[in-house]
Amino acid sequence: MTRSDYWKNRDELEKEANQKYINQDSAYLKELEAHYNLMLDNINKQIDAEYSSLANRNHVSIDLAMQQVSQMDVSIYSTKAKQIVEKAAKIKNKVSYSDYPDAVNQELRVYNATMRINRLELLKANVGLEIQKVGLEIYNEASNRLAQRYKTESKRQAGILGLNEPADRLYASPDMRNVINATVKGATWSQRLWANQQGLRYAVNQLLTTGATNSNRQKLKELLQTTVNNWRYVTQRLINTELARVQYKAQKDSITKADYKYVKWIAEPKACSTCNRIARTDNGWGKGVWELEKVPDIPQDTHPNCRCAISAHWVSENKEEARTTDQSPLTSEEMEKIIGFDKVAALKQYMSAESYLLNDCLRNDVKLSDDQQKLVNNLDEALAKLPKYRSDKPVSRDFSQSMSMYDIEDAKEIVKSWKEQGYYQDKAYISTSKGHYAEGEELIHMIIKKQHSGVDLSHIDASIGANDKESEVLFPRNTRFKFINWHYDKIDKKYVVFVEETNNE
Repeated sequence: MTRSDYWKNRDELEKEANQKYINQDSAYLKELEAHYNLMLDNINKQIDAEYSSLANRNHVSIDLAMQQVSQMDVSIYSTKAKQIVEKAAKIKNKVSYSDYPDAVNQELRVYNATMRINRLELLKANVGLEIQKVGLEIYNEASNRLAQRYKTESKRQAGILGLNEPADRLYASPDMRNVINATVKGATWSQRLWANQQGLRYAVNQLLTTGATNSNRQKLKELLQTTVNNWRYVTQRLINTELARVQYKAQKDSITKADYKYVKWIAEPKACSTCNRIARTDNGWGKGVWELEKVPDIPQDTHPNCRCAISAHWVSENKEEARTTDQSPLTSEEMEKIIGFDKVAALKQYMSAESYLLNDCLRNDVKLSDDQQKLVNNLDEALAKLPKYRSDKPVSRDFSQSMSMYDIEDAKEIVKSWKEQGYYQDKAYISTSKGHYAEGEELIHMIIKKQHSGVDLSHIDASIGANDKESEVLFPRNTRFKFINWHYDKIDKKYVVFVEETNNE
């Protein structure tokens, strides 16, 4: 078997392994549905019992908010609450990945303070117990499943990659806890689960408040069904996403320990357009092959419910050498030897703050001040004389909300106009990036596949604070780019446009 055949077989095996995980998790998500169905059934029983009790007592439909709570009701509630407190304590002793059980206890204190007000509040408290109970069960199951996923995938990767470390070091408890309880976009998974359960409780409480004076029980049941189903889906999506994230992290940690520099993107069978593009991207080593340090993260760089994966990949030395064509960016001192101090100062002035006002004047044919005209003259000369950026990597430009592009409909019309005229051209200077600097905020993301007149300014001044995503490549004003293709990204709700620089006509 050739080396190439080996890696093709490895790719197929990784796809099979990933599909196995997807199948396992799909079955588990169906089990979650059963938890919510049982909870909904118990909530309906609570409501039916309350209405039945009132009807027997008063022979008419009575406003729940007007009824007093008996000592027996309090006693029954306290017994149920005590059981949940004991369950939370057991889970906390067993699984120490978050403070979720403590949050349950705090919430129960709120119920204790409000349930004695009237029977409506008692009903809300009892329904809240049902929601807390299912939340604890899901938290316990999901915590164990996430830990098991990290262990299982780490062990599988160790066998493939030849890692000889003892099993307890491959997935040491502190490392695993850090992975499972990592903060992603401002929150941990257990914080999100708690927020979901809180959201469900608030939504159900609103329905109970409205239904307390309404005798249409069937309508209330239908609304409860819809509400519970909606929040159930949110929880299923969260856990599905977290299982994929932990699996991805186990893969990346193992590949790092094995000293591989490259990975292959394994797209799930039902991959979206975003993930398919990642799998099709050729960075110079073949489709879907990425440097380990630059491969997109799951789910931060993809989307919720993403079930893609990565696997270690080998790149021949010839391909590695051929791919490394980026020139080292010039520092300001090196630039001064070519264009002089004044021109470098003009570039720094443009990058710091001046670009927005200057470009706006250029686009709208506003008469420039003497200082602005001097700046333009220096910029034009600097961009003409400095070495041009050479790389087989594309650069990108992002178009965010502005006076001329207020929303996605405006963006649609702008892309349409570029397509019809066959090119994109700006009277102003065109700032682009080696990375994706406005990710998540842009309405149009332009990818410049080929270029020849841009100048790399990423090392001109460390004080400007450019990072990898904001490493600027600046093009002269009136640079023209041929329109190649476009598509609409439904996940991120933006237009993605592909262009190539042409010789201005």
